[in-house]
Amino acid sequence: YNGEYIVVFPVRQGSSTKAQLKEYGTSSCAMFIRGGPPFVLKDGPTEKVIHEFLTRLGYFNPECDRDLDEAVATFANVGSNKRNLELLGFGHLAKLAPHTARATLHAALASPKSHGTWKLAPVFLTARKLIRSKTAEVSIVHEALGHFLERNLKVQVPQNYRSRLLLFREIQNQNDPGRRRPLEE
Repeated sequence: YNGEYIVVFPVRQGSSTKAQLKEYGTSSCAMFIRGGPPFVLKDGPTEKVIHEFLTRLGYFNPECDRDLDEAVATFANVGSNKRNLELLGFGHLAKLAPHTARATLHAALASPKSHGTWKLAPVFLTARKLIRSKTAEVSIVHEALGHFLERNLKVQVPQNYRSRLLLFREIQNQNDPGRRRPLEE
């Protein structure tokens, strides 16, 4: 961060294949390659910066998501993002009021201590298996996840696609304790 721009290095975690290790050298380098190219955000109003940041990382989809605050909470609770926020001194996002959480995330992104490395939103093959299609549109999977979660939970179903995916993963892992995480696309 230079006072005007926020640099983001997206990463996608997962196991590296032998071919990827041979081509990229280390699993850390492979994470950056799988994450795609870095991008730059012009700093500005919190709402605009957070919306663009979460959209580009896949935590907020304007086509089917309605709740930016839910996207902030989802982003902040994903493993390495949570750890990075804690290292920057912003690990308490989940306990804050929504407008304060957005402002705090903005502060974390603009922090001179931030290296700009953030995990892309996870994608899960297993959620698409719910509707027996690996190529289903996001809106169809979003709706199917909503119906599944309504039938299987006694809590309020999240409004956002990624939030529903993460809750679906939790249910999966509860039903199959031998699985640490679902298959990623």
